[in-house]
Amino acid sequence: MGKELLCEVYEAPNLEQARWRLVHFCEYVAEAEVAELTRLATTVSGWKREIFDFHVTRISRGPVEANNLVTEKIRRIAHKMWNFEN
Repeated sequence: MGKELLCEVYEAPNLEQARWRLVHFCEYVAEAEVAELTRLATTVSGWKREIFDFHVTRISRGPVEANNLVTEKIRRIAHKMWNFEN
């Protein structure tokens, strides 16, 4: 149920509806008292601004974040390489 409520936040037709749906999601999480949902709600709370920005612009930062993760992974792997001729 929690996952579906969070999906409804993204499916909201406008910013005001998205805010109300996010409140409903948080209320559900508070009543459910499930550790995984609580952790998800904490993450979502940290990304609230970005979630609401999506409803204003309808543009997702997902592709950029995915590229950043790949870049960071390559940097970590390359950090152990001292000789680039190998």
